[in-house]
Amino acid sequence: MKTVQLFFTVLFLAGSLNFVACSSDNNDNGDGTETIAYNQLPAISQTFITDHFNGYEVTKALKAISGYDVSLAKSATAKSTYTTTYASGYEIKFDQNGVWYDIEANNDGALPDNVLALVPRSVVSYVVQYYPAKSITEIKKTTAGYEVDLTGNTDIELHFDVNGNYVGTDHDDHDVDVPVSNLPTISQTFLITHFTGVDVAMVKKDNDSYDVTLANSLEIDFTLQGEWKDIDANKATIPTSVLVLLPQSINDYIQANHASRKVESMEKKVSTYEIDLSGNVDLVFDLQGNLWSEDRGDNNSNHDNDRVSVDVLPTAARTILNTYFLQSVTILYVEKDDNKFEVKLSDGTEVDFSAGGELLSVEVLPSKSVPDAIIPSKILSYVKANYSTRLIEEFEKKYSGYKIELSGYPEIELIFDLNGNFKGFDK
Repeated sequence: MKTVQLFFTVLFLAGSLNFVACSSDNNDNGDGTETIAYNQLPAISQTFITDHFNGYEVTKALKAISGYDVSLAKSATAKSTYTTTYASGYEIKFDQNGVWYDIEANNDGALPDNVLALVPRSVVSYVVQYYPAKSITEIKKTTAGYEVDLTGNTDIELHFDVNGNYVGTDHDDHDVDVPVSNLPTISQTFLITHFTGVDVAMVKKDNDSYDVTLANSLEIDFTLQGEWKDIDANKATIPTSVLVLLPQSINDYIQANHASRKVESMEKKVSTYEIDLSGNVDLVFDLQGNLWSEDRGDNNSNHDNDRVSVDVLPTAARTILNTYFLQSVTILYVEKDDNKFEVKLSDGTEVDFSAGGELLSVEVLPSKSVPDAIIPSKILSYVKANYSTRLIEEFEKKYSGYKIELSGYPEIELIFDLNGNFKGFDK
């Protein structure tokens, strides 16, 4: 792997860096970007290109809300004078301040050594050791560290922390394989306490959870903070020590009404517990353990959402609607399913509430905005500081945090934790 083995060799191509001239007039491309001239890039971006891509010319520069996208191609002088194993072109993404965060070689090419020098040496050393036949074709900065793609058109993406320590491998399903030791301490304690003697077959990490598969096929999902949120028995049996983590009234109900059935899965949501029993019986309880609904899959009844009177809405839900939404619009209808209420307003807004009346999500039509007052202040401040020209079109509360969808193109979905701290972008 020449790119990595020559890590300390800086590639200098003779000749000055040439740039293809762009029109001096901004060109709105109709997709949220505009074509700009090279000299309209931030100075720090221009310097970066000059320092690291000598012998290449800028063929396209785009400006978007999120930053700048630049395409490079090998200059005519470099093409005729030098032979290199490196790529014929590159794509570089810069943030709004002009700092690079993504560099990719075209056509599955390799990144040059002086670009690899931008990341901790241990990143390159890891690739040399475990993927000696491949080169690095893309490097991306993340909030947690670095993502690295390899040549060979593989679906493998390597993840490293900010110090260059390997933390996992991301496959094409965007889940990252991580060692058991990377689980939060509370999750490791949970496994030791309830599954002693059962090996962990696999741990995957995604945007909002750790997914653990045990050797007996049982699957457990943990939040990023380490709390269990979903347990699926598959062919195994959920231990009694885990079942007693549910409110006692849930276990009492199951024992009294379904003693012969096996608990096949248990899921803890924002406002409910959902329990699946053998024999196709689904139970929904509120967080206090009160039964909300029982669905028997063998009774051929219609379980689609049912429209109900506004009066059926919990008081908390009606208070939220009256306070933030019903000044100039009316309620068209209310639908109730197993564990939530869905409210449709006359202006097209959709508002979802839990069985207890807690606000779960708000979605508005294009050109409208979710009311600021219902957005946690820290999240609202972040959006206004970083996306001042965009509207909040969708707000959703999840078990582990919040998701915000913004107006405009390209589509941006932001993920925040329960304290309102920005965690990343939804894939």
